[in-house]
Amino acid sequence: DHPGIRVTNGAAFSKDMLRSHAFCFNSMPIDEYFDYKLGPLPYRSIRFHHRTVPSDLVLGPTPLVNFADDSPHTRESDWSLLPAHVVRRTGRKTVTLEEPCDYRENAFERYYPVADGDGRNVALYRRYHALAERERNLRFIGRCGTYRYLNMDQVVAQALASATQWLASVAPSVDSGAVA
Repeated sequence: DHPGIRVTNGAAFSKDMLRSHAFCFNSMPIDEYFDYKLGPLPYRSIRFHHRTVPSDLVLGPTPLVNFADDSPHTRESDWSLLPAHVVRRTGRKTVTLEEPCDYRENAFERYYPVADGDGRNVALYRRYHALAERERNLRFIGRCGTYRYLNMDQVVAQALASATQWLASVAPSVDSGAVA
């Protein structure tokens, strides 16, 4: 809620937009933005397997069960057990199993940056970040933009802090509606 910020949802990003905006906070994968010119950064993805089961089937004592064994799944969610979840009296409920996979096997749906022991991925990200620093009106944010594992509350806090910092650095020189 700021006169210098206009939010547009559902618009595909184009680098041409940077010419018509004072600044861009970009959460897309940083390697994709630079057309993978230094090579792709690896990401982990998740396949979600939803199933409908009888509502009286008890899967666990909690809405979420994390698997720490050699199961192909990492988590099971019983949505009917979440607080304030609306349960319709159909006798059925939805349960979701999460299966980790490479993002290339899941329509390039990126969820988590891949941590590696030798630092190759972080080194490649830093090279992309150096390219991004040359862009005068662009800052990368979020998991894919900063190539860091972040919880969603951290992503929101990072985005708000970035916007606050940028607004403080340019105020009051920003025209209304000039930020994407």
